[in-house]
Amino acid sequence: MRPYATFLAKLGSRFSLFLDPPNRRVRHSALGRYLDDDLDLAAGVRVGKKVYSVPLTKCYEPFPWCEQHLTMTSVRYIAMAPDLGVRLTVEFRSPFYPQDERLSLAPLFYVTLTVEPLERFHCVGPARRLPKTGEVFLRVRRPKARRHRGGAGGIWFRYAASMEAACRCEPMPAEWGEDRRRPLAVEEAIVPCDGRTEVSGWTLRRRFSLPLRRPETMTLLWAAYVDDPAVLTVRGKGGAFKYTAHFKDLRDVVRYGRDRRETILARTRFFDSLFAESSLSKSYQDLIAFTFQNYLSNTWWLRLGEGRDWFSVWEGNCRFHSTVDVEYNLGLVYLALWPQLLERTFSEWTDYEKDAGGGAGWMSHDMGGGLWAGRQAYDHEMEIEENANFILMLHALWRWTGKDALVRRYWKQVQRFAAFLERADTTGDGIPNVGVANTIDDASPAVQFSRKQTYLAVKSLAALQMAAEMAGSLREKRYASRLLGRVRRIRRTLDRLAWLGDHYAVCLERTTEGLVDVWTGKALPKGKKLAGWDAYSIYTANGMVYPALVGRKIAMDCDRLRTDVLCAARQAMAPFGCTHSSADHSNIWVSQNLWRDYCAAYLGEDLLDLAERYWAFQVWDNSTPHAPGFVDTYGGNDLCYYPRGITSIGVLFAALGFSMDRKAGVVHLRPVRAPQRLPLLALADWKRMKVPWALVSLEEGRVRVKVEGRIPKGLKVRVET
Repeated sequence: MRPYATFLAKLGSRFSLFLDPPNRRVRHSALGRYLDDDLDLAAGVRVGKKVYSVPLTKCYEPFPWCEQHLTMTSVRYIAMAPDLGVRLTVEFRSPFYPQDERLSLAPLFYVTLTVEPLERFHCVGPARRLPKTGEVFLRVRRPKARRHRGGAGGIWFRYAASMEAACRCEPMPAEWGEDRRRPLAVEEAIVPCDGRTEVSGWTLRRRFSLPLRRPETMTLLWAAYVDDPAVLTVRGKGGAFKYTAHFKDLRDVVRYGRDRRETILARTRFFDSLFAESSLSKSYQDLIAFTFQNYLSNTWWLRLGEGRDWFSVWEGNCRFHSTVDVEYNLGLVYLALWPQLLERTFSEWTDYEKDAGGGAGWMSHDMGGGLWAGRQAYDHEMEIEENANFILMLHALWRWTGKDALVRRYWKQVQRFAAFLERADTTGDGIPNVGVANTIDDASPAVQFSRKQTYLAVKSLAALQMAAEMAGSLREKRYASRLLGRVRRIRRTLDRLAWLGDHYAVCLERTTEGLVDVWTGKALPKGKKLAGWDAYSIYTANGMVYPALVGRKIAMDCDRLRTDVLCAARQAMAPFGCTHSSADHSNIWVSQNLWRDYCAAYLGEDLLDLAERYWAFQVWDNSTPHAPGFVDTYGGNDLCYYPRGITSIGVLFAALGFSMDRKAGVVHLRPVRAPQRLPLLALADWKRMKVPWALVSLEEGRVRVKVEGRIPKGLKVRVET
């Protein structure tokens, strides 16, 4: 595929490269996006006076032909120069392996440049006599960086990174930390992993003879280190990068990367293979890989002292920390690869509850913004949205992991959130009409903040139903019965008033009477029809995915939900996906389209090929001067460099109809398509590098499912076809 802009990043450590071939540039920093700077990076070949580079620099002529390929952990450029008779492959790799903290946190990349003979290209050989030797090289130039003798061989350099640019979200209270204009000292090194690489100034090179008889490879290690006790301020306490607990300095990182290279690469390539060897389409594989690196680029993993860790995820260009409604979608990557990170996030969210009085409360939208955390930075509350999200995610995490301690630890909080969900209905029909501003913050009034939304009603129903199950596990039967009574009331109202024959209405309200714009605080014009109240919405079934992941069906009419999802997909379709509703064409959110596709899959309908549209949009937008990384929104909004796209990993669950309930000891598979071959990531034994696979085939008109590999002890697989 032609080159487009993409990230390469490390989990929690902020070290990142934003590779931007369309603009022939690289954005780089050991502190990540918005704390980065332009880096002139040239990777190419020199033969005589002729120099070609992959299109990451404006200093040299780009190769006549260059293509780009992704894996979950790498970006690879394959460039060809027929006049020189050579092909150059440049691979940037960011090691990652699930639940291997040291490997995944280590602030290092591997860069490999391989030059090999290109004997024929479109039946045309080299056009002229060539010199006897050439060289493959990598050269970097960073503004205000200074070289120093930090270690043996390679390029060792220092620079100061300004933190001021990351504080756009909202002014940081003075009591929460020092002035962010203070620069942070950064150290980096680019060192060879073999003995034949030469170093000259800011260039590393390896010579080769012409004509080439065999491939020549130069392998480099690129490492970084920030030894600062306060890269982020959490409630007045500074946090240092977690990797500083594993590595004492830059030399230690370099030593680890060199000495353990074979083991690191073996694990990293095995992780890549789980996706590359699946039956997922190339577009879906690329979408997952692309969004995974964007997600990693937003992560922070720090140590706050006293043995406490802090893990959070920036909300892309918005830079809010661990926004609950964003984590609701990101949760799929935790369940697939690293549930402990979701557990850690819950432990941090407990400090961000707000008291509504009378035993009720609600979750803050986020934990802070920019380089501080301590209170919500977003402009307004999303009480129903975030409370329901919290309960649904907690219930799923409980059943997914089998850890009863999770329910006991957060039960009082669940009760307060459920109390708010109940209290938010002031008319007695079960449908919330208070605290109803939602995550769809660029939509029309009907979709975004109408008082009796079907979307939030269904999500509240699902949350209260799952809360009732948690109550039952604690033997609070009377309380569970009360919650289920509320669930039935919501269902009755929706069936009676919201169902319009082939879909559920966006909301029950039909006029603007009494509606207030949550952004301006001003009332909408009175007596007007509420545009789009009866439209087809892609959000109706949104609350069903987490229950489905643990084998639960929400207390709605599944046939009606299925009809609603399919009709809304047809009515709201646009070139790059579905708009919010059939009447609200303001924006398309890719992550919410993916989520809707998963709802459809768990309802037995296959919309998964729509991902071709979503990927086409990412490639198009990242082939322009705009180059926004993963951008969630098409239209008037611009949610860019955004983590939410890793929702795409959910296809590995949805396509198989996968659910797991460790408390009951059962895994269910109900595939939505055949044939397919997918890894069962949630059943992986990561330490032993063993992952079972599901093979779905169609034999004599019947769907067959076979599981290859070891299933964890205590679980049985049941198949429905």
